[in-house]
Amino acid sequence: MYQLQGPIARRLIWTFAGLALLAVAIAGGAVLAVQYTENVLMEVQMQADLAAHSARIRSESLALTDLVRRYIADPTQEPDLRQRIAIQRELLDGLVLEAIESTALGDVDHSMQVSEIRQYLFAFSSQANRVIQSYDTEGGAGAQTQYQLTILVQNYQDPLIRALEKFERTEAERADRIRAETRQAVRSTTYLLWAIGFAVLVVAFFLAREVLTNIVRPLNLLRKGVEEIQAGHFDAPVNIRSKDEMGDLARALNSMAAEVRDSRAKLETHARTLEEQVQKRTREAETRAQQAAKLSAIAQNRARDLERMALQAQTAAEVSSFASGTLDQTVLLQHSVNLIRERFEMYYVGLFLLDEAGRYACLRSGTGEAGKQMMFRQHKLPIDETSLTGWVIKNRKPKIVSNVQEDPLHYANPVLPETRSEASLPLISRGEVIGSLTVQSERLNAFQEQDVAVLQTMSAQLANAITNARLYQDLQREKLAAESANNAKSIFLANMSHEIRTPLNAILGFTELLQRDENLSSSQRANINVIHRSGDMLLSLINNVLDLSKIEAGRMMMNEQVFSLRAMMGNLQEMFRLRAAEKDVDLVFECDEKVPTLLRTDESKLRQVLLNLLSNALKFTTSGQVAVRVSEAAPGSPALLHFLVEDTGTGISPEEIKGIFEPFTQASSGRKLQQGTGLGLAISSQLVNMLGGALDVESKLGEGSKFSFTIPVYIIQSSETPMRRRQYRIARLADGQPTYRLLVVDDQPEGRQWISGVLERLGFQVREASDGQEAVQIWETWHPHLIWMDMRMPGTDGHEATRQIKSTPEGWRTIIIALTASAFEDERSQILAEGCDDFLLKPVGSQDLIERLERHLGVVFVETGEVHENLPLQLSEDDLAAVWKSLPEAWLNDMRVAVGEADFSRAQALVNDIRPQHAALADILDMLINNFDVRGLLSMLPPPALASEEED
Repeated sequence: MYQLQGPIARRLIWTFAGLALLAVAIAGGAVLAVQYTENVLMEVQMQADLAAHSARIRSESLALTDLVRRYIADPTQEPDLRQRIAIQRELLDGLVLEAIESTALGDVDHSMQVSEIRQYLFAFSSQANRVIQSYDTEGGAGAQTQYQLTILVQNYQDPLIRALEKFERTEAERADRIRAETRQAVRSTTYLLWAIGFAVLVVAFFLAREVLTNIVRPLNLLRKGVEEIQAGHFDAPVNIRSKDEMGDLARALNSMAAEVRDSRAKLETHARTLEEQVQKRTREAETRAQQAAKLSAIAQNRARDLERMALQAQTAAEVSSFASGTLDQTVLLQHSVNLIRERFEMYYVGLFLLDEAGRYACLRSGTGEAGKQMMFRQHKLPIDETSLTGWVIKNRKPKIVSNVQEDPLHYANPVLPETRSEASLPLISRGEVIGSLTVQSERLNAFQEQDVAVLQTMSAQLANAITNARLYQDLQREKLAAESANNAKSIFLANMSHEIRTPLNAILGFTELLQRDENLSSSQRANINVIHRSGDMLLSLINNVLDLSKIEAGRMMMNEQVFSLRAMMGNLQEMFRLRAAEKDVDLVFECDEKVPTLLRTDESKLRQVLLNLLSNALKFTTSGQVAVRVSEAAPGSPALLHFLVEDTGTGISPEEIKGIFEPFTQASSGRKLQQGTGLGLAISSQLVNMLGGALDVESKLGEGSKFSFTIPVYIIQSSETPMRRRQYRIARLADGQPTYRLLVVDDQPEGRQWISGVLERLGFQVREASDGQEAVQIWETWHPHLIWMDMRMPGTDGHEATRQIKSTPEGWRTIIIALTASAFEDERSQILAEGCDDFLLKPVGSQDLIERLERHLGVVFVETGEVHENLPLQLSEDDLAAVWKSLPEAWLNDMRVAVGEADFSRAQALVNDIRPQHAALADILDMLINNFDVRGLLSMLPPPALASEEED
């Protein structure tokens, strides 16, 4: 920042500082004068207010006296006059208080005067009260009252009036004095401001004189000096000799003029020298111009070469870009040869590729009409030294022929008669020669070194692009083949599901009916039970295969629901207890107390995983124990639960563990037993993945295995109870209901016969149809309330029949329930979209039919009993053992016989006998009987050996 240190600068600074101080003084004086005036005016106003207040007190006191006199004169003329007198007294007292409050704090005279007035007023008010009291005492205006009234006026009212008038005179005099003082103060302030203003004018005058003397005049001299210098008069210096800033500037300007004068003389001398040198250089430039003309011609030729090279490089880049952007080999080759021919200005460009045997180079793309003719004739050349293309592919290196007539390798093609020079380059990709690029020209020696370099780059790019295109085409073919195989697999699974489930529908249905037939002998019932169990096992195997297929096809869906984990584990324990007891293996179920009771996840998938793992564990364990342990891995929402299934069985070798989760893969121990299909662990692993975990295994050969997984689950509060499916033992339709017409449509007579038999026994009118067309005809004439529609039938199938029926208003009122063996959920969604109201998966059970009839028709059945699925055990192990000991041995023997013969009617009667004494045990046995669970019943009952020991 520039420092103001010169004499002129200092004078200006002090002058402006003085002016600033004077301006501040004027402003401050004005502010003080205004404030003083305002304060005085406020005080004058206060005095005026006090005087007015005093006048009002005087007026109100006279009004009080008047009221007293009027009251004494005739108290009946105004009944409320006495009340007005009291109000007037309060008003006067209030006015005095206001006068006191308005008095300034430091004003002693005012305070004394106001206090004196208050005393007078108080005495006056008291005397007025005494006048009224005297009047009341005498009962009229007697002598005493007149005397008191006279005293009121003379001794109290007059002194009060005089005090008020004195106060008013005092306040008026004081206000006049303050006004006079104020006028004097304002007059003094005005004089002071005039004096300050005059001082400012004097200072401004001297400042102007200083500026004119020390700044303006020297500036004019400096301006004239600059004008002289501009005119070229360097010998006329500026005549300023002061020792301030102007003098310094003048001396610097005089020095600069002297320097300019000297520089001008030097430039004139140098200009004469330059003129001589320019003449000499002009002569030399003329000589060099002739040489430059020759160099220009050479440069133009070189520029054309560079332009050609740039075009070739651009061509190589475009070929590379196009090659990376397309995977169509035919389009790639044709575009490349056309671009090379155009940019390189060649006669012909062709691309050869080796055939599969590697014996011939086949033309795959060529330019012009010649290329089309050769492509039509499927032109090819052998891989030998009879052609330039064959030689290049055989020797894996490029070759240039500057004159084809002098080289024996050139193949004289009749469709290319004008070829004079040729270049051929091998196409090498990933170390293998796959073809060659041939370029031909009408000119001799057409190929230069840089042309060959660019062509080699393009040939390498084309080779890689051709290889990528071939790989892409191979992948496309493999993808189409895989999709075709997958479609074929889906079709096969759909057909297999239909073909197997349809006869199973009849097998399981009729065996279920026969199991309830009380006229069967024990051997017949045992044979039917074997058939039913075998059908269940076959259905389980089919479901495993279909589940695996659905998982692989991505069609398996999550179905979360609320359930009791401990109840599910209790059912699993009951299910496997008999198998464990038969093999003398301890079956242990442990659930940590921190694990919540109610969870929300896919119960069926979790149950299936535990079933598969427990089944495998018991299969390969001959002694020791099989344990299922559940613990909480991490709390939260969702929480993480850890499941562990461990056994002391044969174990798995480290080599076999790697493939244990592959479909249809079994360990050596499984192959020795010749049991299972190798699908259980594969399905379990996939199901655990769907549940959000991963199935792990630890195993030592000969010591046992541990299968574990951790999955997220949502904890449900105890108030949220899971839904339980109701199951009934049905006798018939309840009385008083309409007669319902039901139509059963199935191309298999066995399937129709089984469903019709169940429905007729329940009390419905039933008709049958063998295909979709017959179903539509019966619907048009008979108008059934509900149709059981098989979806896969020859001719008009269930899909088309449903669409025809649902296309009419009456058809929309007809309930259609699809009977399907489809393995995939999305196909079932399609069934519902076509108009079906519900669907059942074959094989169909009688309970499934009953539930759909209740849901869609609202029918009521006569029920003989009701049970719940997933009913948790209400008895501990010790309590259950105690109950068995308390039951008669004869009852136990009868129960074992009934269960062994699958005589569920007899078993139900025996359970009813003990219900009054053992209701909890009876509920558990009811559940197993209504589910026809022979294995569960046998595992529940104590073995006969236990009974014999008790007798001993």
